[in-house]
Amino acid sequence: ALEPLGALGDLGWYNIMFSLWAFDWKMPSQVLGVCVKKNEEGVPISFTGVLYFDGGESATFQCAFDRHFTQHAVVTCEDATISLDDFTIASDPKRVSFTKVEKAAVSKDSSHVHEQRSVVEVLGCRQEAMLVKDFCDIVRSGTVDKTWRSRSLAVQQIVDALLQSADSESRLVSVSPMPALS
Repeated sequence: ALEPLGALGDLGWYNIMFSLWAFDWKMPSQVLGVCVKKNEEGVPISFTGVLYFDGGESATFQCAFDRHFTQHAVVTCEDATISLDDFTIASDPKRVSFTKVEKAAVSKDSSHVHEQRSVVEVLGCRQEAMLVKDFCDIVRSGTVDKTWRSRSLAVQQIVDALLQSADSESRLVSVSPMPALS
């Protein structure tokens, strides 16, 4: 059986957590969800979500079980863009990387873009291994990292609001503020 919340509850979880991280754990004020496709049991197979933050920022994601395996994440701001090509599962077991693009501008004759591009490689960082390591560290220390409890609750609250939006003809749904998520 699939994850009961389908692509949103599985792949979408990562996208929402990444978006919260990119916005320094700030909660969105509203969300919009579109269930592009459901299976015969009504489980979302393909889903698009938009998170709207106070101040005019937004995060958009698409997740699907019925599309070619794609795992890109991109953060764009006024001065730079950071993109990850192996967002959830590393394509190389020994290294991961991200690309940073800065100072992009269209040439005077509009024939090309000038940009400063750099690739940053991180060695020895497998998310699965880090997850187990972090879990073992918590067990050994006997202390619970309470930030993960609030962060997980925040993601679930956003998932629920996105589903509510999708079930109401993709109307905007307000998200209740939560205590600080740091």
